[in-house]
Order: sequence, then C-alpha cells, then structure tokens
Amino acid sequence: SILIDFVKDEIKTLGSNITLAGHSLGEYAALYFANSLNFDDMLRVVKYRGEAMSIVSDPAKYMMYAILKKEEQIIDKTICGNGVYLANLNSEKQIVICGFRKELENFKEKHALGKYIPLNVSAPFHSKLMIESSNLFEEKISNTVFTDVENDVISNHMLINYRNISKTEYSNQLKVQIHSPVMWSDTIQKIISKNVDTFIEIGPKKTLLNFIPRNFSGEKITITNNEEVENYVRK
Repeated sequence: SILIDFVKDEIKTLGSNITLAGHSLGEYAALYFANSLNFDDMLRVVKYRGEAMSIVSDPAKYMMYAILKKEEQIIDKTICGNGVYLANLNSEKQIVICGFRKELENFKEKHALGKYIPLNVSAPFHSKLMIESSNLFEEKISNTVFTDVENDVISNHMLINYRNISKTEYSNQLKVQIHSPVMWSDTIQKIISKNVDTFIEIGPKKTLLNFIPRNFSGEKITITNNEEVENYVRK
C-alpha cells in the first residue's frame, strides 16, 4: 500500500537517524519496518501471537482498566498484587491494570487513583497470567528466521534495543513481551534522550502522540491514511 511504501522510503532515507518502537502489537510492525521480518513472516508471527493469547481469553474472568491518574498520584507495581497486575505504563497521566475481574473491581473500590475506564478486551494482556500463552507462542515461532534489525528498535520489555541483542534472541524478546508490562512512557523518554525533533505516529488514529510529555518542543505528526501521506510529502 501507499502507506507502507511511504514508511519504508522514509526509514531508508533517514537511515540511522530514526528510532522505531511499537506499543504492544506495534512492536511487530516496528521489526518489519526495520527489515527483521518480511511482510508474510510478520503476519504469520502476529497470527501465532493471537492464537497463543486466545487460550487465556475469557471476558467473564478477566478484564483491564485504563486509569487516568490524578495529578499528584504516583503509581508503580507495588500497589498491585492479589490478582491485579500493572500492564501498561503509558504516560505520566495514564496506566493500565489487568487481572481477575472480581479482584479488579475490589481494587477499584479500594484505590481512588483517578478515572477508571474499562477496556473492551477479554484477556489480562502483558501480565504474568499470559505466561502459558507466551510459552505456546515461542513454540509456534520456533522456525521463524529473523534477520538483524537495520534501525534502532526499542522493545516494550525493559527498553531493550534489538540492535544490542543477537537476532537469535528476538523470538525470546517477543515471548517475554507478551507477559511483561508495556513500558511506553519510559520508551518515549529514551527516544527523546536521543535528541529527536520529530515523532511520527503511523496508525489508525492519534493515540500514542498523546502520551508524549507536554514539554517536548519538537514536531508531532500523525499519518493514518494515504491522503495524509500525500499531505506530508507535499510539505
């Protein structure tokens, strides 16, 4: 498509001046654009991920909440436990928790952390409850061949740069990512520390750019369709 070709061309043009990252499933797209996976293999790996995660799917048992935190509220994993897990650290203002439905409801009643927004999902993504899924995923992708990334790609798990690990470790990195919190706020800070002046979000809508700190003075661009690609190119 025009959008995919545009991203490929921009990355090729910018070369080492670009850093890639993707939120949760987006990490697979980042690996594709860094030429670690071809398009067919990327889709196949994503399919395996979905199949592996589906074994935990049960909306009657699990749920997730996004929490829009109060300004002064500080939240870390120490506040969780007893069936409640910290799934995403998206920004200074937003985190996501997940776990067993009953325990989450009790947590919500006990902790007035901010505005709780239920997410329309059926599994406790990015928590220890996904370990069985991650093991199954590892089995499914055992024959997948990764190549070395051609750009910096920051992983959701522990901010590991794929450039700093062997390509033979990529599958394990993706496995662990399934049951580990998405450290998105720290990912953004790590990219900002490289003195970047522009963030470009490629996706269906402007979501991740909202997680960039207010004091970032650079440009923020959203590209969601072919028309916006053409507008960007005309600039």
